[in-house]
Amino acid sequence: SCTDGVNSYVCACAAGYFGGNCETTDNCNPNPCQNGGTCTTNGDSFDCACAGDFFGLTCAAKNVTSSTTSTSHAASFVVEHEGSVGEYTSLQLHPVTGFPVISYRDNTNQALKIAFCHDRTCRDRDVVTLDASGNVGQHTSLQLEFRQNKWIPAVTCYDVGQQDLLLIFCSDENCTTSSRFVVDSQGDVGQYNSLQIIAADFYVITYTDFTNFNLKVAHCSQIFCVLDVLHNAASIGFYTSLKLDSNDLPVVTYYDAAFGSLWISFCDLNCSSSVRKELDGLAAENVGLYSSLALTGANVPVVSYYDITNEDLKILICSDARCSGQSTIVVLDSVGDVGLQSSLQLVDLGSLTNLPVIAYYDVTKGDLKIAVCLQADCSQVILSVLDSDGRVGTYPSLQIDSTLNAVVSYHDFTKGDLKVAVFLRTTLSAVDAEAPVDVSTIGVSFHGDSPNPVMLYNGITNTKYAICADAQCSTATLVSTKLSQDPFAFVLPTEVFVHLSSSAGTLSISSCNIAGDCSEFNLGNIANITPDSAPGSANRPLGILFAIGTESGVIVLAASFAVLTLPAVGSGTTYNPSISTINTDKFAVAYFTPASVGGNLGVLHLRFCQIPAGNCSADVSLESAIFTRTIGNKLQSTSEGFAVLAYSIFALTEGSVKILICRDASCSNKAVVLLDDTSVAVYVSVSLYSSRELPVVVYTLATSETRVAMCTDPLCARFTLFSIGVSQASASIVDSLGKTYISANVNGVATLATVF
Repeated sequence: SCTDGVNSYVCACAAGYFGGNCETTDNCNPNPCQNGGTCTTNGDSFDCACAGDFFGLTCAAKNVTSSTTSTSHAASFVVEHEGSVGEYTSLQLHPVTGFPVISYRDNTNQALKIAFCHDRTCRDRDVVTLDASGNVGQHTSLQLEFRQNKWIPAVTCYDVGQQDLLLIFCSDENCTTSSRFVVDSQGDVGQYNSLQIIAADFYVITYTDFTNFNLKVAHCSQIFCVLDVLHNAASIGFYTSLKLDSNDLPVVTYYDAAFGSLWISFCDLNCSSSVRKELDGLAAENVGLYSSLALTGANVPVVSYYDITNEDLKILICSDARCSGQSTIVVLDSVGDVGLQSSLQLVDLGSLTNLPVIAYYDVTKGDLKIAVCLQADCSQVILSVLDSDGRVGTYPSLQIDSTLNAVVSYHDFTKGDLKVAVFLRTTLSAVDAEAPVDVSTIGVSFHGDSPNPVMLYNGITNTKYAICADAQCSTATLVSTKLSQDPFAFVLPTEVFVHLSSSAGTLSISSCNIAGDCSEFNLGNIANITPDSAPGSANRPLGILFAIGTESGVIVLAASFAVLTLPAVGSGTTYNPSISTINTDKFAVAYFTPASVGGNLGVLHLRFCQIPAGNCSADVSLESAIFTRTIGNKLQSTSEGFAVLAYSIFALTEGSVKILICRDASCSNKAVVLLDDTSVAVYVSVSLYSSRELPVVVYTLATSETRVAMCTDPLCARFTLFSIGVSQASASIVDSLGKTYISANVNGVATLATVF
């Protein structure tokens, strides 16, 4: 501004300008350098000398190391539930991916099947029928053979109809085709079989001859087999368990019904000669059923088995590789009738080696249990229940994964399902000790094409990004931007971070790079934005959709290089809209309208709208109920354009969490599933995982407990529900391997929870 003087004038310069006529620019006034940076004018621009560890054009970014803690808990998942399936399971873990591969019997179709899991929990899997000729698939035994530079399954099973022992060879690692080979058809043979692979195309199988009550062994290629009677005494050779020692010599345990005892045999390479020894049963007790054998690195046998006289689970540790001395026998569990079926593995934990781990069935309680020995002699043991939902746990098969956690396949007798139990690990990474203003401001997404997550949240003085350098966010880059009144949402369509912010009704989009260099695009004023409302966002091929709740409906902005404001969706005061792209010219929006101004009770709406006209369908008919005004009623859409909505409901005095799954584009055909009826929830989010588009719902109850519901089928007919150690979680995403990332406020610290 100019002030007139006597034959002169005085200019009052705006910030950043000086000189008699305000003709000189000071690019360092005000100082654009953040976090203590020093500014130097450089022509029409400026340079920042950053303090400490900060970097970037305006010193907005800093690398940090997170404080990380981990916990684990058991969770069970349904692998297949069509008909009665899952008996006679045999489990192996793929040596490269670590994911389960399971052979089992389909009792409804009397067939042999195999499940290939594409994650640890088997939610994403392919099921292949290996053999459906007649009545087959009992007593399966699975191994993975390294052939054609791939790990290819081979499975033995009992042909019930023909009373034969079968060996099934897969053509490739996915069992695209398979060949069926009859190993033995001389009488009733093939039950209680156990398979091992010595080398490519060289298989060893032990099994029971029920016609002659003998223990037999077969050495096979894919063309022929050599059959031998390992022991021909009457009533011998039941419940065999076969392992190969370090010299590839067969070692087999089995039950001798004539003596009611547990035995072991040591073979030469072709089992033309063997040494047989009784291990347990000398005290006139009937023991040795359902034996499971493991060998230590020194070839010392360790065996779990069932004591039928006392109805106990027992374990026997031999004194040496030939069991020549006094064996150690320990009763692991004796409460009720336990251990009828068991599966044993050995694990090394630091300096402690050969620690037995046993999965087994509790007949009395109908539970799947696990026994973990803390010493090699099992002088200390921890017993835990893995699954108690109905009568579960028959036909267990156990493996130990690379993280030293147990994985168990088994049969759910009550529901007729094949299930797998795993230990899920939850990692909490405290990314930033500066407390978020509100948990509802925390979002999580992925950084462009990177598999690593990114969080956005309001700190005390800045809106921040935490760009994780790995999946668990053990290290991250913190980027500070201008503090937003509400960092409404953020999406990552490219390597640029984008979020919508509001200040006194003015909306703007901020685009920032990894160093915190930001540009701002003003979207204009939106009248009467609903206070305390969490807007939604969604990617679309040509830009981003933002949904903002106002006092006159939901305003949807289609932002790319220009901004398209669509006619308001709905009418009256709207809260917490959630939006999802259906296709290039259609979106779905869910939102809440209160019954009274400022009220918490009202109705949740779901509508489908067109771009650019903004024409919207009538409300999808939801159940007749009263909804709470919760933050984050979350909407997603499938690849077919079908909407999936997770929400919390309050009816009368009870709260619940539900998911609505549309089965067509208009949602005229839909499924509504009750996930949890414990309490009303705040902060509900849903993601779709894998090509099967399996819903994963994360929510925080009013009691501040965060729970995760992982569906094992697209319609969520089966799901696994568990709690994690987070009190306030607001958003979640799932990666291609099934890892769930959850943004949270834990004790005032911006935290990333990773469940895998």
